Amino acid sequence: MSAPPVEVYALSNHILHPEAAVETGGVVVIRYADGTVASIDCSWSRPDGFPTWGGLSFGLVGEKGTVQVDAFGQAVTGFRAGGESRWLGYGPDLDRLLLTEFLSSVRERRRPVPDGEQGLATLRIVTAAYESTRTGQPVKI
Repeated sequence: MSAPPVEVYALSNHILHPEAAVETGGVVVIRYADGTVASIDCSWSRPDGFPTWGGLSFGLVGEKGTVQVDAFGQAVTGFRAGGESRWLGYGPDLDRLLLTEFLSSVRERRRPVPDGEQGLATLRIVTAAYESTRTGQPVKI
């Protein structure tokens, strides 16, 4: 995404696990300079006895198609408006992929993907989200 984020609004709660010391559910809405809006709906919504810590997925809906990432399903699926579909498996170890990318970038003397600037942009969004949950208001970035 080339347009920078300009505003973040977030809400959080302790509804699912009231005894937890941290929030257990939340929504973050990010508005970008070009009008794009992204939302993140996150929660610890699995009961304590569930075999994994929870579902982890990411979806993107655009004018020309959609993408769905399922971390536990270890795949990215995509669909274009014309009906073309893709399935890309990436294996069981995302940490290994991140480390491999970092080490390759050092050996090849190039910037890693994601790089530190993307990490800093993410940190700004997270900080703004916490400020928004504290104030109940959108936060400009």
